[in-house]
Amino acid sequence: MLAGLSGLGVLAVVAVLAMRTNGAVDPLPPSTSFTTTSRPPDPITIFSKEVDGNSDIYSRDNRTSKDTRLTDDPGKDEAPAIRYLAGSPIAFVSDRNGNREIYVMDEDGRGEERITSDVGEDTSPDWSPDGSRIVFVSTRDGDPDIYTMRDDGSDFRQLVNDPARDESPAWASNTRLSGGTDIAFSSDRTGQFDIYVMGGDGSAIRPITTDPGNDLSPAWAPEGKRIAFLSDRVGTRQLYVINADGTNEIRLTNVEVESAPLWSSDSTQIYYQRTREGKSVRFAIRPDGTGEVELP
Repeated sequence: MLAGLSGLGVLAVVAVLAMRTNGAVDPLPPSTSFTTTSRPPDPITIFSKEVDGNSDIYSRDNRTSKDTRLTDDPGKDEAPAIRYLAGSPIAFVSDRNGNREIYVMDEDGRGEERITSDVGEDTSPDWSPDGSRIVFVSTRDGDPDIYTMRDDGSDFRQLVNDPARDESPAWASNTRLSGGTDIAFSSDRTGQFDIYVMGGDGSAIRPITTDPGNDLSPAWAPEGKRIAFLSDRVGTRQLYVINADGTNEIRLTNVEVESAPLWSSDSTQIYYQRTREGKSVRFAIRPDGTGEVELP
C-alpha cells in the first residue's frame, strides 16, 4: 500500500559515501534522480530515504514539498535511477529477497518487477538514453564489474572485466554530444579510484582523472559534455566538474559533501547534500562554482 507523506522537512538522501575497511572511500550510487526538464527547480525528485530503520523509494513534488512513498517493503530499497523524461520507469536496488537485485517499476510505484536474479549482488543501475538498456554493477563473477542488460533483464553483456573494483556507472543522456564516451565509472585499478569513460559497448576505456586521491560517483550533465564527481584529494570529499575529455577540471565546494552529485535536467545546477549544524541540508550550485543556494 502506498502512503503519501508530507511535511518531512529536509530531504534525507541516504546514498552517503561509506568507508571501506582499508580506509579508502567506497563509492555508492546516487539515491536521487530528477525526472523532468522544467526549470526551476525540477518539479519531481525520486529518492530513497530511511524511516524507522527501513529504506524505501519516494517521490517529492518540489512545488508542494509533498513526499509520496513508492515502495513499502521490509527490505532495503535504494539507488533509484530514472530517465529525464516524464513518465519514465524507475530502476532501483532491493534486498527484499535476501540478495541485492535490480527491480523496475512505473513512476507512480506500480508494476514492480524484479529483473535480475543472481548469486552475486546487482547494484548501481542507470538507464541508456533511449531507455532500452540498463547499465549496472554485478559481483556475479566474484568482483564488481560493469554490465548492461535490456530493460526486461534479458541480454546480459559484460562491459568491463578487471580484477579491480569498477563502480558507479553513469550513462550519458546525450551520447551525440558526449563524443562516443557513453558511460563514466569509477575504478581503483591503479590503486586509488579514478574516473573513467568508455563507449556503451565497453570499448575505448580511458581515465579522465589521475589524481592520488579517490575520485568517485561520476554524474553526467544532461547536455553530455561534462561530468560531476566527488574526490577526497584534499582530505575531505569535495565536489568537482570536469569535461568528458578530461580537461577543465574545477573544484566547486570547500565544505565536505556527503552525497553523490546530481545535475538539474537543464545542466545549469548541481545538487548535493552536506551537513550544517548537525543536520543534512540540500544545496544547488552552478557548474562554475558560483551561486550556491540552500534548497527547501
